[in-house]
Parts: sequence; C-alpha cells; structure tokens
Amino acid sequence: MSFEQTEGLIGWCAGLFDGEGNVNYAQYNVKGKKYKKWNVAMEIAMTHLETVHFFHQVIGEGTIHHKANKGLGRKPQWRWRCSHQQALRVAKKLIKYSTTK
Repeated sequence: MSFEQTEGLIGWCAGLFDGEGNVNYAQYNVKGKKYKKWNVAMEIAMTHLETVHFFHQVIGEGTIHHKANKGLGRKPQWRWRCSHQQALRVAKKLIKYSTTK
C-alpha cells in the first residue's frame, strides 16, 4: 500500500472516530500513594462489525470486544478500545485530520 493510500485511510479513520468515537479520561487515587494516576482511553462503539474491524486494521492498535445489548429492539455492539500509550499513539495518527468544532 502506498503512502498516499495509507494517509487516506487514516484520514477516513479520523472521520469515523470524529463521528462515532469518544475519549474518556479520569484521575484516580493510587492506593497507599500520595499521587493520582490518569487513565485515558479511546473508544468506538458500533453495530457493524466489518467497519470496526477495518478501523482496527488500519490503526493497528487497540482491541475489539462484543457487547450484547439485552433489550427490546437493540442490536449487539462491537467496541474498539485502546488506552494509555496506545491511545497516545492513535491520537498522534489522527490529530492532523482533526478540527476544532
């Protein structure tokens, strides 16, 4: 795959993350320590498995998990997720395609 094709796919992933993704961050106390720990995670939740798999393949980071939605008329979800250093690497890939809204 050429550089232009790869960059185009990363741009597509940035658009998908913009529409379907979220970033979670929280600070926690560390038991027995005087400092706090940050947890940063990125996630996309969708009902279309092939799209989630393609995103995962292009980005090359994170994991995919299944979440069964129990309830009337709800579809099961597939979730791509990464955290910590993986989230930093993914953010660095997507940042140049991101805009402030």
